[in-house]
Amino acid sequence: MLNRLGLLAATAVALGAGLVASASAQHPTSARFVITDTRATAVGTDSNDVTIALGGTVRFEYPQGAAKHNVNLERVGPECAQVAGAGTGTRGRIVPPDPEGPGWVVQCHFPAPGVYHFGSDENGTIHGVVRVADANGYVPPDNTPTPTPTPTATYVPGLPGGPGTDTTNGGGGSDSTMIVAGKSGLRWSATKSQRKSLRIVLTGGSERTTVTVEAQARRTDLRAKGKAKRLRVGRVTRTVNAGARVTVSIPLNAQAKSALRRLKKLSLTLHVTVAGSKATAQTVTLRR
Repeated sequence: MLNRLGLLAATAVALGAGLVASASAQHPTSARFVITDTRATAVGTDSNDVTIALGGTVRFEYPQGAAKHNVNLERVGPECAQVAGAGTGTRGRIVPPDPEGPGWVVQCHFPAPGVYHFGSDENGTIHGVVRVADANGYVPPDNTPTPTPTPTATYVPGLPGGPGTDTTNGGGGSDSTMIVAGKSGLRWSATKSQRKSLRIVLTGGSERTTVTVEAQARRTDLRAKGKAKRLRVGRVTRTVNAGARVTVSIPLNAQAKSALRRLKKLSLTLHVTVAGSKATAQTVTLRR
């Protein structure tokens, strides 16, 4: 009898724990974004930020507009497929692979917890966030901090480099240079020779910081009219937590993509601006 009572009590405790876990894990299993020519919005909200349960799905739709867009997820993990539009059946992290006009639909499955930023290769103002909770309903923080070395280099007038330049290898590749931007000590690096897509590594400083990254190309390479020597071809804004490390993709516009296809490589100048500080810059080469 006592054994049966003990078993019943243990079962009750287990069920109670299961109910608590279930309650804490109550996030929707799906979400839907509608993309326009200016922004991405989660259906039923005025936000571009959603949270879903582990293993959930997110649907991205571009039903109408006058431009071409796609969904570019900045980190691997989600399993995405195009289910409507010219590229139906295409799978990958960037879908459609080349921006398409209205009518496409992309569906992504998220099997791992984390924070997933996305954007459009055609327009840097279109971006959003998918947060995926773990099995217990806990949502991991954005830009989880990782240990990073402290920059020690000092700029000396007359020597190569420049103010804020640190010769520490910056994680952007073996030919990258770590550059310090802003009073918080935020650092960034970009591999000087990149292929297909443009990326930059941001490492947070002593406090949460908002960073704007702008890519510029020579007007002559773009075959554009006007007097300006360089034109903006991509722009993205991100918030980086203190001590965090995050890789950011900079979507390029149609002019830059056309120039890259024609020239096989494109010289781009990256300008990184932290609020209240002067921009720092570096030139990179993007190859097909």
